[in-house]
Amino acid sequence: MQGPLQTPSALCIAAVLAFAVPQIAAINVPLTSNLALRGGAFTRKTFDLGSALQDHVQVMKSIPKIFDSYAGPNKLDAKVSESVMLAVNSVNACPYCTSLHGELGRMAGLEDKVDQINTAKDGRALKKVAKDPEVAYARKFGECNGRGAALEDQYSALVKAVGPGKAAAVNAQCWFLHWGSTCGNTLLSFWKGRLLGNSKCGSNLLFEVAFALYYTPCYLAIDLPTNVIEGEGILIWARRLCDPRPGRRERERRSAARGHTSSPRAGARSVSSLVPW
Repeated sequence: MQGPLQTPSALCIAAVLAFAVPQIAAINVPLTSNLALRGGAFTRKTFDLGSALQDHVQVMKSIPKIFDSYAGPNKLDAKVSESVMLAVNSVNACPYCTSLHGELGRMAGLEDKVDQINTAKDGRALKKVAKDPEVAYARKFGECNGRGAALEDQYSALVKAVGPGKAAAVNAQCWFLHWGSTCGNTLLSFWKGRLLGNSKCGSNLLFEVAFALYYTPCYLAIDLPTNVIEGEGILIWARRLCDPRPGRRERERRSAARGHTSSPRAGARSVSSLVPW
């Protein structure tokens, strides 16, 4: 009797995937960064079909190292891990990632450094806040979209600083955040652009609709627990669905009421057991 993976159809699918995945990964499709909406309302990095396929394949290839970076022999310190995420997002500027990793970063003990890392204008400004080589590499990763000779030079420096295992773990986390943040921006460009009659220049309607149908439930599921972590209610979460922003205004209001400039937590909790985005 043939097993489920030995049937002709399964073997054909496996053969097609074995051929297609390396071919897609080898395509050098530039990421459509800063693809502006008519009227200039949206200028963050977004996917088109080619870059989405390419980066999704790369993220799938990075999954073993992503797990390694959280629970394997090359597990990263929680502060370093969240600093890496925020450093990539300092370039990609995804509000979903700002909200989630801002809270996870505070839980890891970064406190005031969260906003400083996430809003750093360049690598020099970032280095004043976080001097870790992992964070410097993450910023360069975001600037280079995970590719290029300049990033390879930075990776070589990272290997010398932390070793090949840790360097590969950092690179995997960078791919994870880069993929997640560009997905979030692509969704926002649909919900706050296409549906408001301000579609992206050069955008493809079928791709945008398919992307939104697939990923919107996932990102709504991310935003809800983030608001629970921030201490905000379901009604606030529902109101922010089409305008996802970090709960910074609420934190500032609470901090001002206490006479603080930040919102310190009583005892930083480890985030190593949480699944990041």
